[in-house]
Amino acid sequence: MKRQAGKSRYGIAPIDLGGVRTYPLADRPSKVHTGQFARPLNRGAKISDFVDSLPQILAGEDFRAIRDAILLARRQRRTILWGIGGHVIKVGLGPILIDLMQRGFVSGIAMNGAALVHDFEIALVGGTSEDVEAVLGHGKFGMAQETGLYLNEAAVGAQRSGIGLGEATGKLLNNALLRAQHPEASVLINADGDVLYLGRGKTSWASDAALTPEGHGVRYDDQGEVIGVTFINARRIIERDGHLTITLPHAVRVEADELVTALG
Repeated sequence: MKRQAGKSRYGIAPIDLGGVRTYPLADRPSKVHTGQFARPLNRGAKISDFVDSLPQILAGEDFRAIRDAILLARRQRRTILWGIGGHVIKVGLGPILIDLMQRGFVSGIAMNGAALVHDFEIALVGGTSEDVEAVLGHGKFGMAQETGLYLNEAAVGAQRSGIGLGEATGKLLNNALLRAQHPEASVLINADGDVLYLGRGKTSWASDAALTPEGHGVRYDDQGEVIGVTFINARRIIERDGHLTITLPHAVRVEADELVTALG
């Protein structure tokens, strides 16, 4: 049976555009305006000028919001916890994080396994990141001896001591017997460098852990009793304030002269 000319084979009528109306572009609410655009920098501009010159749109606005939140938290001596993945370390941003730690802009770092592996290898030999395409087919990917051997040792030590894997790896890398060749580039080594560990009673596996408002770590046993405290940036805080304070949940203040033995 022949189809009639000008008729669709489908039984659905075309969309009726009779009710469509346009409006002047200037009357439309727009999400982006020229006042939000980036500004060219003049000679001699500072980094802060560059950040302020970024567009007031999407990532540019988010970046300034994060900056302002970190500065506010530092002024109020609140916890500044960073979460990072492997690329932050393997593209060479470790020294920046270390500088931020030393200046009080980092209370703690939560990193994934990739970041830990990259930081460990950088600390040990000064290099990381394999050419996956070149070695995967030959069964050599992930087969570096020291990486598997020592990170396994760190994991065992973490379990026995009741601490986290990152903390245990930092302590292992700080061991002179390991002979880490590039400690200055390792976030884990430097994070362990100004940390004060205090324990109570016999070393045991923690059933729970918490972060205090000051940015320090507290470990509890299965009865809810405190069995360990980790003070972050202990020496820097003592040099600044003359004491350490930790909330458990009430504030406990420890004077500098009471920590002389522990700090060495």
